[in-house]
Amino acid sequence: MARDARDGAPPQTRRGTSRFALETTRRARSPRSARAAVPLAVLVFFASRIAVAGACSTFLVGKRASFDGSVLVTHSDDGEGNPDARLSYVPGSTHEPGAKRPVWPDLEDNPRFVGDARGATYAPGASVPADAPRTEPIGFIDQVDRTFGYHEGNYGIINEKQLAIGESTCSGRFVASAAGSGGAALFCVNELSRVAMERCATARCAVRLMGALAYEHGFYGAAGSFEGGSETLLIGDTTEGWVMHFTPYPANNSAVWVARRVPDDEVAVVMNMFTIREVDLADEANYLASPNMLDVAREHGLWDFTTPFDFTRAFSAGEYAHKYYSGRRVWGGFRLINPALTEKTLSPEYGDLRLDAPYPFSMRPAALVTVEHLFAWHRDWYQGTPYDMSKGIAAGPFGSPDRFTAAARAPRADDASPENSAFHLRALESNATRPHSLVSRATPYDMKRGSSGRASSWGAWERSIALHRTTYTHVTQSRAWLPDAVGGVMWIGMHAAHGTCFVPVPGGAAALAEGLTVGNASLVDRRSSWWAHRYVLNLARGLRFDQALVDIKDAQSEWEKRGAGALREMERLFSESDASSESDDGRSSAVALMTAMAASHADAARDAWWRLADALMAKFADGFVSPNDGVAVPGRAEGYPDWWLNAAGFADGPPPPPDPPRNRPVSQQKGSGTVGGAGTRAAARTRNRRRGVADA
Repeated sequence: MARDARDGAPPQTRRGTSRFALETTRRARSPRSARAAVPLAVLVFFASRIAVAGACSTFLVGKRASFDGSVLVTHSDDGEGNPDARLSYVPGSTHEPGAKRPVWPDLEDNPRFVGDARGATYAPGASVPADAPRTEPIGFIDQVDRTFGYHEGNYGIINEKQLAIGESTCSGRFVASAAGSGGAALFCVNELSRVAMERCATARCAVRLMGALAYEHGFYGAAGSFEGGSETLLIGDTTEGWVMHFTPYPANNSAVWVARRVPDDEVAVVMNMFTIREVDLADEANYLASPNMLDVAREHGLWDFTTPFDFTRAFSAGEYAHKYYSGRRVWGGFRLINPALTEKTLSPEYGDLRLDAPYPFSMRPAALVTVEHLFAWHRDWYQGTPYDMSKGIAAGPFGSPDRFTAAARAPRADDASPENSAFHLRALESNATRPHSLVSRATPYDMKRGSSGRASSWGAWERSIALHRTTYTHVTQSRAWLPDAVGGVMWIGMHAAHGTCFVPVPGGAAALAEGLTVGNASLVDRRSSWWAHRYVLNLARGLRFDQALVDIKDAQSEWEKRGAGALREMERLFSESDASSESDDGRSSAVALMTAMAASHADAARDAWWRLADALMAKFADGFVSPNDGVAVPGRAEGYPDWWLNAAGFADGPPPPPDPPRNRPVSQQKGSGTVGGAGTRAAARTRNRRRGVADA
């Protein structure tokens, strides 16, 4: 019987050869042979459409750093305006000898997939028209005997064996394109994570498998530029966690990758930039890498031999978007992990994040980390620091931490796309010294004038972990002391973390709640959990964020406590049902019960959020505050805070009206026509009597 993924090792193919095992003895493909091909890759890069790279925040908690001995992995999937806000359960299956596994393209907008191969969520007629074109594969690899069931969003999240993955897009020195899209690379990180979910039970298996596939078949990033051209995955199982970096190597359609094990008693942080520095290839217990890593670095002058090899210095292209885009979030993450140590040893300021290496790979937490800590960390916008995004004029009168994309005049009347805005082109100009500079993408344009005609220069917002455009955030638990089906848990929060409620879904659940499988940005759908949470956050931002946030936090606390209780009940019932029957039918019944309980709780939380939206509207509509508590009088006008009125120039608004005319004393009045005089009042009474109107 051919080996499948149960033992945690890379699976065998049908041909009986371990094609996907890391070939440590294999001679690296010569970078020299591809020297002439590198300029072609650069040309492809310049010709590619500049995509807005995802910007995801991630943590990985080792088993001795967590509150209960579980390995914890998080990921905020920070999307754009047309995300696919649906999750899918992909059932495990068996495959015939000689079967091929399709390799799907990197599609993250809605729909990310149309077809039957990845669960009921994506079936034609489910959330897309029945006649919608089906997604076509860009290639194939050999299939294995049996694949595991798993839950996915834009990436694989957790499988039935408790393998969990988080993702963070990074910059890189090299850029490649997919097969069928101007390049030859077969694998994006999305597909690598799915194959790992299907075939691996351990993090180490996943690292070796994904590395071998990327190295053998080629790797391409999410965007055709240094922004988003490379990737990081955080990979955890019941015993250990790893951080893994990928960068394309288009010279021979390969990849360069490295992975480092996270110490069991520490927490790792990755925020859109590589973090692995020195690599000890002799220590295979803690480091793994592609066979070509050092050869490529030497060939391209990325390492001078005289200093210890530094993967980030060699292969990263640094921060994208702006300085502090990644590094300050890393600092912010460590300040949450261990506030005292961070204050003592780390600074939010630095020179060049790539060159200076101001932050460690991981850190021991000040207290054992709970899932509730991780929920809170993903809701962080630098509260209590000089960078608190709920403070200052940009936060508005009611302290919203959310910042939208800056808008500016487009350089040409026929091209108003965001990447050609004045601010974006200024950003490109600032990258003139970077490898594979984007400056050639810019068209001639007066960079010194904004839409108002006034002088404008570089501008950027702080970037926090909390982000208004997040599609979903997950926190996974992998727990060795429980059966796999219920030991692995995906705590999922749809939309932005600061407005969402995290609900638990066991990794072994055989279906998902309706609310987690529907969601289209172009249509408000009250079946959708994503829309419920999106609706609430947008209402709060448009009404009174500071006060609405109090109600949101109360609801989060209530429903996340309910979620913890529901999870304990699922564990109890599953364990009892599983222990009472060793038959497949008994186990299936236990899984069905657990699946139904998880779905019921998730949809109940969704419904609670729609009720919360109505409550917020009633409470804060039209600038008034109506507590609706049966005690306070509704419609209380609170107005704007004084500091904001001053900052907004309220005192410089329209002046008071002219003084009204002054009435003369009664003794000086000559008739009854004086405004407010006794004669006027007497005349009014006479008129009222004639009309039959009583005196007031």
